[in-house]
Amino acid sequence: MRVRIEFLEGMAALDGARACILERFAEDALCVVLESGDCPDARLLLGDVARVIPDFRIALDDASRNSLGVGQGAACAIYCRLRIPQERPQTVGFDLDHLVLINFDACRGMELDREGQGVIPFSAMKTAAPHGAD
Repeated sequence: MRVRIEFLEGMAALDGARACILERFAEDALCVVLESGDCPDARLLLGDVARVIPDFRIALDDASRNSLGVGQGAACAIYCRLRIPQERPQTVGFDLDHLVLINFDACRGMELDREGQGVIPFSAMKTAAPHGAD
């Protein structure tokens, strides 16, 4: 799967890129690649949160819903950055403090930074069927 995604507010983690390409190399992959449309060398590896936490949900405010183009009760895909803690690199995992939300129907995305959510280490992950945010 390869999809062009528009980040109306820009993707700060990719130097403010608005047009990005999201690519999943295998259907059951735990991660996807998000690359800047302006600079193909600028890429992020993102974890697919629903693959490891099937019931993970977040509440979106009206501004976020409008940015993503989703209606009340509609869902979007939730991805997150990966984190490698300097003090314990063996605990590399999904960083739930830095999310990337994607509405595939509208081909729109946005970053959502939260604090205190923590990291899910790869060693604790089990794959599951995908779900989304509402």
